[in-house]
Amino acid sequence: MKHIQLFEQFINEAKKDLVALQSIGAYIDQKTGMIHPMKRNGKPDLDPGMEVFIHDADHYEIMDQIEGEDKEIYQAMLKKFESNESHITEKQLKGLDGIDDETSLTEISDKEKLKIIQSTGNNISFKVPEGFNRNFWQVFSKGKIKSKKNLAGDKVFYLPGKIIDSPNFKSEKDLIDGVDWESVQRTREFNA
Repeated sequence: MKHIQLFEQFINEAKKDLVALQSIGAYIDQKTGMIHPMKRNGKPDLDPGMEVFIHDADHYEIMDQIEGEDKEIYQAMLKKFESNESHITEKQLKGLDGIDDETSLTEISDKEKLKIIQSTGNNISFKVPEGFNRNFWQVFSKGKIKSKKNLAGDKVFYLPGKIIDSPNFKSEKDLIDGVDWESVQRTREFNA
């Protein structure tokens, strides 16, 4: 019983620093700069691995959806957590060799997409599969796509991530198609 009370105190303390950004369906932690998805019931998803640091988030997607006071809060938090580290640039985004600036990542071959997905450190945005209670799914690639058995015993494919892995897919082709290439393209343009 004491453990449950301690855990509840920890969760309540963590929630004190969270500010709801209703227009994008997320919470931002004012102390850490972490963005947590908002569950359908309006509560923050505080499960480990569900959060993303504000500077690692997809800013184009956020700025397309954010409104009013939420935008002011988000921009203030961006400024607060500004670091001296340079942001990733297109040249630092790995796997773009041979792809000219005019070609959208939505139009490249699966072989070229696979090279980007499997380049260590790239921030890959996935489409959120139905049945998951989240607003975004971003993975910092750890390299090669791997396979494993799911609970039903079927072989599934996934991209291991530094914080969170990708969703599971029936095939490598489904994984490639499961990437939100428009979002990755916006990130590429934003960092150019």
